[in-house]
Amino acid sequence: MRSNRAGDTFWGAMKKIIAVAFVIIVLSAVGISVLSRQAPGLLVRAIERSLQKKVSIGAVHYRFPSLFEIENFAVAEDEPFAGEPSFQVGLIRLAVSPFSLYQGRLVIDRLEVKHAKIAIRRYRGKLLHVLSNAAAGGEVSQAPSKPAEPKAARSRMPLSLKYFRLEASEARFVDYDIQEGGFVLALENLEAQVKHIELPPAGGKTTFQISAKLTQGRDQRPALFNGEGWTHLSSRDTQMNIAITGVFLPYFRPYYSQVTPALLDQGYMDARLALGIESRQLKGAVDFELTGLLFQAYEMGNQLFNMRADEVLSFMKDSSGRLKFQITFGWNLNDRSVNARDILRQSIESALKQTVIRSVGNLLSGIDSKDGLQNALEKAKQLFG
Repeated sequence: MRSNRAGDTFWGAMKKIIAVAFVIIVLSAVGISVLSRQAPGLLVRAIERSLQKKVSIGAVHYRFPSLFEIENFAVAEDEPFAGEPSFQVGLIRLAVSPFSLYQGRLVIDRLEVKHAKIAIRRYRGKLLHVLSNAAAGGEVSQAPSKPAEPKAARSRMPLSLKYFRLEASEARFVDYDIQEGGFVLALENLEAQVKHIELPPAGGKTTFQISAKLTQGRDQRPALFNGEGWTHLSSRDTQMNIAITGVFLPYFRPYYSQVTPALLDQGYMDARLALGIESRQLKGAVDFELTGLLFQAYEMGNQLFNMRADEVLSFMKDSSGRLKFQITFGWNLNDRSVNARDILRQSIESALKQTVIRSVGNLLSGIDSKDGLQNALEKAKQLFG
């Protein structure tokens, strides 16, 4: 009798468990179905709210539980370049937490992009790009009081991107501040990895690695560009190292003319830059190696950086015709009166003079006659005009 009661109790419990399991399965299926229908629309709205720019999407395919595929994705720029693309790609694959879309936050665990076209513009001292509006909330204000936050910023959806990979892409940097109509720098074969992006900016380091080929005219091989480092998007504290090789200097006249009015016909540059920003104090060092320099015109008085041009060039080049030197520079980013062009020119002038002085010292140490010493001193004096 007890055995029958125990059996009834067991089967009764099993029926309840099965019934509960059935209800859970039905509810899960309904939930998945609802999520599958709603997730694409939620994702589109979330991306627009996060980027604060107009987004167009051809189609969104959702693979439960977290994979999205977006076709014909494009982000359009705001004024003064309204409607012009800042980012476009045929296909994006991203792993998103779908439930985060219901929580007012877009969380992307992994975003992979191939064959993208990216546009970055510099206009009136500002960089305009796909994330420029989203990152605006992290800019450091120098005003004594905080201005009222725009309505668009208040409705922004926070974005958390844990890992981003860019492959086989291209980017165009158009600088409207350096040249009327915009000077174009084109990067091809662009590869990049970025980890931990929080927008609006929050704590934590954003790390990055990037490589690309920099085009510089039809008749020249592309220069090679590599960079890596990290930044705090909120404070803008940064450490980065950049190496660039095979730069054809005449192509970049709009930039080098900011430092010297001399005019180059030929010349190549390899450079390594180490740059750091801490508490808005910028410090940097660049190692230069210049080869094949041929000038069409020097500075006024046939000088370069306040030295006799012909003499200093012949004096400083090594046996292979290379000119090597290092500059260091720095300034306070909060100081609006700082002229970066003047600081860089002074740094180059100082570095060249130090290199000349070392070379003169080496020359004088090898002279064993009075006449030879006198000639060397005269030549050294001529170097400085």
